[in-house]
Amino acid sequence: LAIAISYYQTDPSLLRRIVNNSPYEKSLRKLIKSENVNEEKEKMIVTHYDGYRFDKGTMKGKEKQTENNYDLFASISNILDKLYKSGSKVKIFYDCEVCDRKNHSVMRYQFEPSEVSDEMDYSAILKRCVEGYSLCKNKVQGKACNGPRTNVRVEVQKDCWQIDMDISVIFPRRDNSSISDIPNDIEVGETTFRLAGIVLYNDIHYVALIPFDGKWIYYDGLMRRNLMSWMEIKDIPKGFRTSNIFYIRND
Repeated sequence: LAIAISYYQTDPSLLRRIVNNSPYEKSLRKLIKSENVNEEKEKMIVTHYDGYRFDKGTMKGKEKQTENNYDLFASISNILDKLYKSGSKVKIFYDCEVCDRKNHSVMRYQFEPSEVSDEMDYSAILKRCVEGYSLCKNKVQGKACNGPRTNVRVEVQKDCWQIDMDISVIFPRRDNSSISDIPNDIEVGETTFRLAGIVLYNDIHYVALIPFDGKWIYYDGLMRRNLMSWMEIKDIPKGFRTSNIFYIRND
């Protein structure tokens, strides 16, 4: 949410790019243009997380006395899954000579790298995130074909406005100094996407780096003061590694 709000401040056209009318995206549009972000954020939490309240019987101390506690962690995968299905759809077309498939298509909306190596640069990793497996996973007699995909073509769907690249499976092997190598713009099919922010994780807590005017803004939602501050890559707190790279459509 911090990344989306920050991006909107520098590029108000984001509002017209979020074209879908899913409940979450309607709330997101209200949030990013709101003059009172905290108030709108609370409304958003109540609206979308109400079905994920903690069982008060299992809570202790002050938490037990609080009326509105929401299990954001347990619900996040379900809510984000719905968001990605609505606003992150990319169709992959490919041929496979092994199972004799021509122009076979697969719809993707969750983007994680497969078959990557430590030697690959970020451009190659992000390309693999979008395209998925290099081998055909079409079922033949109950088993994956595993023939090589050829003539791969990527088609961004009309209502796709954002792509969230989850590289958490490889980030422990990447030093934070490589963050500066993450491309500012990527081509997905014939569509350009611009870097909106990077999510960092230390096994306990998430923070964000938001690019602005050639520099980085560091966002930490646990800070009571200075939620956002200027940050150099070398000063990122120890233990944090890149988890997700967030791109927004830029055409």
